[in-house]
Amino acid sequence: MLSQSIVLFLALNSFIFSGAFVEAVRRIDSCSTDGNYTDGSIFQTNLQKLLISLQTNAINSGGFSNITIGEPSSSGRVSGVLMCYGDKTPNECELCINTTTTNMTQACPYSRRASVIDDRCYLRYSDENFLGTLTTDQDYYDYSAANVSNPISFNKTLYNLMNKLTIAAAKTPLLYATDYSDVSDSNETVYGLVQCRQDLSAEDCSQAIADALQYTQMFHSIRQYVIVYLTTCYLRYSVYPFDVTIPEVMRGHAPPSVMPPPASGSHSKLVIIVVVSICLLLILISGFTIWLWRKKRTIDNSANYNYSIENENLSQELVPRKELQVFDLRTLRDATNNFSMANMLGEGGFGPVYKGILRNGEVIAVKKLKDGSKQGVEEFEAELRSLAALKHRNLVQLFGYYKDQKDQFVCYEFVPNGSLDNLLFGPNIASNRALSWVKRYKIIQGICCGLRYVHEESIHKIVHRDLKSANILIDKDMNPKISDFGTAKFFKDDRTHKFTIHPIWTVGYVAPEYHNYGKYSFKSDVYSFGVILLELVTGQKSSPLNPNTTSLIGNVIQNWVDGTIEDLKDPKMGEAPFEEIKRCIQIGLCCLHDNAARRPTMGEIDLMLQGYLEVPPISEEWLINWMEFFSASSETDSYQTQRYIVQVGSSTVSSEKQDT
Repeated sequence: MLSQSIVLFLALNSFIFSGAFVEAVRRIDSCSTDGNYTDGSIFQTNLQKLLISLQTNAINSGGFSNITIGEPSSSGRVSGVLMCYGDKTPNECELCINTTTTNMTQACPYSRRASVIDDRCYLRYSDENFLGTLTTDQDYYDYSAANVSNPISFNKTLYNLMNKLTIAAAKTPLLYATDYSDVSDSNETVYGLVQCRQDLSAEDCSQAIADALQYTQMFHSIRQYVIVYLTTCYLRYSVYPFDVTIPEVMRGHAPPSVMPPPASGSHSKLVIIVVVSICLLLILISGFTIWLWRKKRTIDNSANYNYSIENENLSQELVPRKELQVFDLRTLRDATNNFSMANMLGEGGFGPVYKGILRNGEVIAVKKLKDGSKQGVEEFEAELRSLAALKHRNLVQLFGYYKDQKDQFVCYEFVPNGSLDNLLFGPNIASNRALSWVKRYKIIQGICCGLRYVHEESIHKIVHRDLKSANILIDKDMNPKISDFGTAKFFKDDRTHKFTIHPIWTVGYVAPEYHNYGKYSFKSDVYSFGVILLELVTGQKSSPLNPNTTSLIGNVIQNWVDGTIEDLKDPKMGEAPFEEIKRCIQIGLCCLHDNAARRPTMGEIDLMLQGYLEVPPISEEWLINWMEFFSASSETDSYQTQRYIVQVGSSTVSSEKQDT
């Protein structure tokens, strides 16, 4: 167990930026209380040597040192790391190094594992060799009470900047990068800094920064500054510039090139003539090559009717994270009791899912690919690549996989409460009533955070394409986790949408442009999110449109028009604030707009849910179009035909699909 004591020292020369925030020197000590060392032990001797070595080496090497002292199998072995933060002055860094190393044993007497997070540096030691790993035993954050002026533009600029810094930091020996970007539609500039422990790999550094970025979601990326201190990395952004002490060459943006001084004499003139001639020749060759490429691209685009049909195989450039475990078949058989029916959790289009218990006691979920399913093979590979590129508290965690010529399995974290669909609409009445409005609102916010991450914040942007309540898993703390990324597609920032010739979707959740034309984008997921949001508010399941069912969307719109919003609230969830219910319904309707461009982004939805951004009014024309649609759909005689109507200007385009 770790006991934490927080000691706050107000800095003598705290600096105030326009009343926005006051900087202070903070120190957080974390000390283990089990298995303490004793006076005169080898561990105590080695620890003293370690702290002295860390102090000396960190000062001499520019603010970082990591050391291990003692034999590998010895109980006296101890490892340690010390890192100064790059936005501190050399004097601040040296002062922090001296203070933390000198006071460490006093702050945590006889502890075999301890760490201190200071706002100038970080020190950790342990009897376990943690160097080069992503293990985290402590975290801390600080943020401004003041908000930015334009949250939407700021949020987009911030995460573009952080993604750039993440890539830049991973490419430098110091695992450090800093840069800034101007916020569009605002007079603000966002300054960012990321820094990892230098004993981490470039890949682990990127993951550590991604973990730190999740903390910024807690403040909805609207604060004027946020600082995140993890045991693996340091992240900071602010609307105010801050000093940095790392050499300029190691920053996120390269310094301007410096040309050598000109040579003298005729020899230098000859050199200049030769160099200029070669440069001109290269420019001509490059220009001709670009002209040929653009010409070929134009021809290819014409042949494809001016839009691209996407290759259904995801990019192979994304390799699963190195911590993914490759299981063997025997281990999975033992864990699932030979894939017994008693261990089966359910079955989807991909195949059955089993509960498994590994030999170390860890519980996992094992998804088995259906034999002979070509689509399943593609989904298997797609899901591996998608989840391997993502890590977020609101996404199901991928543990590993197994694959041979006959069998393929994907192994995930086990989520005990099952799917949201089962909790809301399953036969267990007790579980339905247990979903209070507080829990439902928490689920709504969690799904929003997860989608916002995959759409806007992760390095690899992803469209889920099959979001539904059955694909939202609920953990023991009622946190939602988005699952089933088998149909997901990677999306580049410069694309507004894509087309597919093999659309995969679930009736009741699919956006009309995706259903009718195979056109999908981030806004397709937004539509599906809107449906799930309305399901959580009303307790009514989204279902195909036919004469025997009352459509969820139709019911919501009818009550919205009639002014009877209170009638939409699921009675099973008990008391709920009317304003929150109304705001959620209004957000849900905004997500369902037939024009994808009119739907909000997940970042905007997050701000709306928190009340930081006004929810747009619902268009009366759009409501009338929907009312006419539901009126017409109630007169059809076909139980098998599902008609989706999309308003395009003043015309109506319909698409019919026959169930088979």
